Amino acid sequence: MRPALLLLLLLTSLPALACRCKPLPLSSYYAQANSVQIGRLVSSQAAGVERVLQFASITAYKPLEWNANATQAYRTGISTAACGVPAQPGATYVLFARPSTDDPGPPHIDSCNGSRLIISADGQPGTDFINTPLRFLPRQLHGLAGLDALKAISWPRPGDPQNSVVIGLLDLKTLPHGGPAILYAEPRKSAAQAGMVADWADVDFRESGYEVPAAVVFAESGGWYRLRLADGRFGWLAPEQAGTYFPYAELIPNRLNYLTAAWNGLVWPEPGASLPFRHRPTADAASRGEHPARVLDAQRVADSLWFRVEILDGDECSQRTPQTVLSGWVPAYGDGGQPTAWYYARGC
Repeated sequence: MRPALLLLLLLTSLPALACRCKPLPLSSYYAQANSVQIGRLVSSQAAGVERVLQFASITAYKPLEWNANATQAYRTGISTAACGVPAQPGATYVLFARPSTDDPGPPHIDSCNGSRLIISADGQPGTDFINTPLRFLPRQLHGLAGLDALKAISWPRPGDPQNSVVIGLLDLKTLPHGGPAILYAEPRKSAAQAGMVADWADVDFRESGYEVPAAVVFAESGGWYRLRLADGRFGWLAPEQAGTYFPYAELIPNRLNYLTAAWNGLVWPEPGASLPFRHRPTADAASRGEHPARVLDAQRVADSLWFRVEILDGDECSQRTPQTVLSGWVPAYGDGGQPTAWYYARGC
């Protein structure tokens, strides 16, 4: 028999080579993925050389959102030799997904990108990561998600004349007496006029107290305040027309508080330090974007502002006294610079 033919027969008679991938740290799998979640396998269906797996989401980490019990389809190789994720309905998996590059179908997962079974259908643990035992997996994923969340925050710069993030509220001296407030294009009298506020409807405002309107402030410079007109344009109010200023850090604590839809559900043991915990809001709080909480204190860390909070299991306006379910620190701003904490100005 010729040597080439013998070699061919030997190769075809050997089992297929197993998938070979260099193990990576958990953080590397997380960074390379477009979406990360833990889910329970609901169904599996062969589709040519691939398999379509349907998962019920338990916790999503990237993007950071609550979508428990929502289902998501993924594609994977039909065999483990092709780095496919083995299908075991009822088992729990961690999924590091990438979108398909050749068609708009379900995102792709495989064992090389870190996706794996973490709890079998009969309750047996899966394979640890090289630097993270599976029992620590949710906490580590919370930590990685927390770092992403902090990077996405638009922290305000109160002295920046272009800042467009809320830094406080301001009373206007002239409006209660029927006089208009003039806004300038820059914080100086010689600048061109940017607009006029003759009524609260002319300016972006909120209530600082019960039926007490106050203009939203976006920057402060030498006693001048940057306000936003109702049409979206910004202008500066002169010191002599400004009344009482309520900085955001002093405005929020110890009111009838709630956490807004800008809050991502993470609570840190210390301001920005250690691994955060995650709170699952009630369906009602999630739908309203108002999570019952007490804001007890504020603290600045470098250029960031943090609130010390107690997350409550119910509304303080209800007949039942709410209980604290989680306490710690939350950043005062969320993605896009929206405030994460506010208050009911008119009470219950």
